[in-house]
Order: sequence, then C-alpha cells, then structure tokens
Amino acid sequence: MHALIRKCAAAHVRANSNFIHISTSTAPSIKETGLYGFHHLKTPKGFQRFVDDAIERSQELVNYIAGMPSSPEIIRAMDEISDTVCSVIDSAELCRHTHPDREFVVEASKASLRVNEFLHHLNTNHSIYKAVNKAEKDNNSLTHEAHRAARFLRMDLEKGGIHLCSEKLDRANELAIDIIQLSRDFTLRGGPVVWAWDFHVGGLKFETLASESKGFAFWVELVAPGLLLYNENIITDPGHVDIFPASKIPKKLHHLVSPIYRNLPGSSKGSWGLRDKTKEKGFRLATESSTLQGFLQCASDAGVRKVAYVQGNSVPHANLEVLDKLIATRHEFAQLMGHKSYAEFALHSTMAASPEVVMSFLLEMSKVVRPKADQEFEAIQNFKRENSGDPNGELDPWDEAYFTWLMKSAKYKLDSSALRGQGPPGTQSIEVIASYFPLQQCIEGLKVLVESLFGVTFHGVPLAPGESWHPDVMKIVLHHPTEASLIY
Repeated sequence: MHALIRKCAAAHVRANSNFIHISTSTAPSIKETGLYGFHHLKTPKGFQRFVDDAIERSQELVNYIAGMPSSPEIIRAMDEISDTVCSVIDSAELCRHTHPDREFVVEASKASLRVNEFLHHLNTNHSIYKAVNKAEKDNNSLTHEAHRAARFLRMDLEKGGIHLCSEKLDRANELAIDIIQLSRDFTLRGGPVVWAWDFHVGGLKFETLASESKGFAFWVELVAPGLLLYNENIITDPGHVDIFPASKIPKKLHHLVSPIYRNLPGSSKGSWGLRDKTKEKGFRLATESSTLQGFLQCASDAGVRKVAYVQGNSVPHANLEVLDKLIATRHEFAQLMGHKSYAEFALHSTMAASPEVVMSFLLEMSKVVRPKADQEFEAIQNFKRENSGDPNGELDPWDEAYFTWLMKSAKYKLDSSALRGQGPPGTQSIEVIASYFPLQQCIEGLKVLVESLFGVTFHGVPLAPGESWHPDVMKIVLHHPTEASLIY
C-alpha cells in the first residue's frame, strides 16, 4: 500500500508527540469473537462495516492532518491511518487466500478492492502531500527514522501522480483504479457459467465450450481420446482433467482425484437413473498448482502427465483480453509518470534502479548457474532414457518432476509406492521419512532458525472463540526483545 507507513517508524516520535490517540474500532482484541479477533467479522457481511469504520476513522485523521499540526503529529497520524487501513487489508487478504467459506472469500475480495480504491484516494490527497512535504523539511523535531519515513511517504505519493497537473492527475487516477481492477480480474475472476459438449471425428475428441454471457462457443480444444479438458479461472476455478479409464491412475494417487463415470457407446441409464454396468469409471484431477505438483511427481503414465501439465500451465482463454488491457493500461500510466515503460516506473526508486540493471543481473546469474543446470538436465534425461527403454527419448516439461523424484528415490533408497515397512529390502517408505517431520517439530525447528538469524522468537497464543474458522488453526506471534510483538 503506497504512501502509508506502519508502526515501526512512528514509534520513534510518539514519546514527544502531543497528538491524542483515539482508539479505532479496527484494533483486534483477544476478548472479541469475530474472525481474526475483529468484532465485525462474525459474519461475511461484517467486512462491509469493517471497511466503513476504517474509512471513517481514516478520514477523521486526514482532516486532522489538513490542519497542519506539528511534524511528529503528522507522522503519528499517518501511522494510525496505516494501522487502521492495514487491519482491513491484512484481514481481507488472509481471508481471501485461506478461508474455506466462499461467502467470506467473496466479501473479503470486495472489502480489499474498496480499501485499495480508498488508498488510491489518500495517495492523491493534496492536504496529505503538503503535510508530508512540511514534515520532510523539518530537520529539528523529527528523529532520523521519522524523517526518513516522511521522505519515502513523499516519494510514494508522487508515484501516484499527485505532483501532476489536474488533467493528468485525473487520468492517472482512472488508470490506477483500472490497474487494480484488471489485476484482480486476471487472478480472481470467476468467469461466466459454462456448458460443455463434445463430438468425435476419427477417434479424436473435439470439445466445445459455450458461455452463458456470450451465447456462443468461445474456444475449441483438440483433446486426446479419453481425456476431457475444462479451462476457466486459475484461482477460483483452476480447471480439471477427466481421465479414462480409471486404471491410468495408480492407487497411490487416488487421494488427489475424485471418481467420475461416463456412458459407454450404446449404453443407457438403468431404472431409477442408477448407474449400470455399461458405465465406465474414470478420475477427475483438479489442476490447481499444489495438486498438480504432487500428481506430476508420481504419475507414471506419460500421456496423463502431459495433458495435466498443459492444462495446469495454460492461462484461461477468457483472461487473455484482460492481460492485454492490463499491459496497455500500465504502459499508459508509466508514460504519464514520465517513464518509458512500466518496468522503469516500478524500478526507478528501488535498489535495482532500472530494467537494464535487472536484466544485466539475470544474465550474469544465468551464466553462473547454466552449466550446473545443463548438467542436472542431462542427468535427468539420461535417467529417463535408461528407465523408459527409449535411448533417444527427450526430457519433456511434464517429465521433469516425475523422473527427478525417481532419481532421488533410487539414490536414497526411498519407495514412494510402499506403505510403512512393506517396501523392497533396503528401502524406506515415504511415511517413514515423513514421520521425522511432524508439524510441531517443524515449527520448533523454525523457531531455532528465526532466533539465531534475526534475534526474534515466536510462540503460540490462544485463540478467542470465533477468531478462527477451525479448531486446528494456530495463532503465532513474532516477538522482538526490544520492539515487543511484531506480527501475528
């Protein structure tokens, strides 16, 4: 979130500040029983009130800043705006990515979009810009950290175009909001309702999808016999592959798929619409990334791996237009800001400074790691040739995870297909290896790393009733010996 700071910078000016803190309704408390400790979030619709209160409180602080208080008070007020708004954004983003209830996810997405639009409004507020400029020029009453925060605030405000003339600023505002919406559409759009039907020509299956909103097919795919593809949104509907017959999927992968049935040629439904013996069983694989990764690692059928890989790594066709619009909108915004490209705009205030520096770094890194990468690729390819019976076989993208895992299993005597104690002599099952890494033990190990590297500790804290959606969810606080609790 541009042009806003968190507590760490303002903490250095609070001791000398006369600004009176008015507690905000968005502050979490262990006594509250809403999601993440926020009272409003007892229901999905509570996100609306959560946003309303945050915007109302932030606007009060903006009005206070417009009165040009002292420099420490300006930074203090900006900090509280950040704290107030970030409470909503952090909660909404966490909910969007982790909550199992779709209604909560939808309302969290709406809240996130509203708050981001409000943040853009703050970033183009001239009263805030004038106040931050005043604070930055004050070399007497601010600490070094607070002065640095003021400088970065000013720079971030100017990234939003606040220094432009009114006509260009209006256009920058429109483009910035469009960028937010297009970015959201690209990753989270649900898409229209879609129907599918298919027909066969020469043993190949052609599948056509029709959109409810467009009333006509918007893409056609050529699919290998026995494999049906569906392609909507990567996040909300990642797509799936239907695999027939069921024998193509080994038993060890059944936990990643769900059973489905289809009519065989000439078959019909039995009485009462029940499945009869003319039905063929198959499996449906959801091609979202986490499931696909495990599947590609263990699926022995090359044809199944290929179609799953292609589906899982294909951008939804409906999103291509969104991507084109996003690229064009970003480019226009960057040029309005006086830059040649969006990459130049995004990098000019960073340590990298320019796209040329980034490209140079990547090319140099490529030279360093390329020999090792070529060596590993050749080793995996040779392993495939030795174990597939094809001395001239090429290593395809969908082969890499599978044959890499086979190589590791052979080298370390692991047997991914065996249950505990049932593998070949001299091998260990994956269950045996996993038993050394229970969740609690991994957390304890992470504690050791965090404390030794950063001097901070973290530990579990109790959850209030209603704070979580499931009893197995853990709440962990990161603690610094001098800065107190840093983050949950």
